[in-house]
Amino acid sequence: MTIVDKVLGKDEKNTKKENKTKKEDKAKKEKKTKKEDKAKKEKNIKKEDKVKKEKNTKKKSVASKEKSKPKTQKNKKKKAALKNLSFRNIAHRVLVKPVITEKATQLQAKGVYSFYVYPKANKIEIKKAIKEVFNVMPEKVRTIKVPGKSVRYGRQMGRTKKRKKALVFLKQGDKIELTSKK
Repeated sequence: MTIVDKVLGKDEKNTKKENKTKKEDKAKKEKKTKKEDKAKKEKNIKKEDKVKKEKNTKKKSVASKEKSKPKTQKNKKKKAALKNLSFRNIAHRVLVKPVITEKATQLQAKGVYSFYVYPKANKIEIKKAIKEVFNVMPEKVRTIKVPGKSVRYGRQMGRTKKRKKALVFLKQGDKIELTSKK
């Protein structure tokens, strides 16, 4: 028992009882809050389940509508969309610029032309772009990913862009005119 309790006239028995009741009250409050938290979590889970079920039913209804149409109609729509999309618009995006270096000009004499291309372009797209832009069908295409180099600008360190390069092999006798002659 502390000096303050003696001055106030409290007995040891009364303080012990008060401490027990306080502890019991705290324990009861904690149990109630735990029960409330569990109830809230269960409600949230139920709501989430309802939302998921509604989304699934919507997806099923959309899928069933698509299934009701014959497959030929779907294929016709896809083909029509592909025809409307002209590759000519995309060809100049695939081919960024020709590589004009000493080594590249030596390869041109052998019928191998090099271009910087869009990094996500594949060999088939590159072949189509060459045919569309230069009216020449390539024999084969090889691609190279060129990593960026670290560069210093004064005190600042930087890095150049990573690029993709394509080597286009043409049939003997075919040529691509890269520079315009005046």
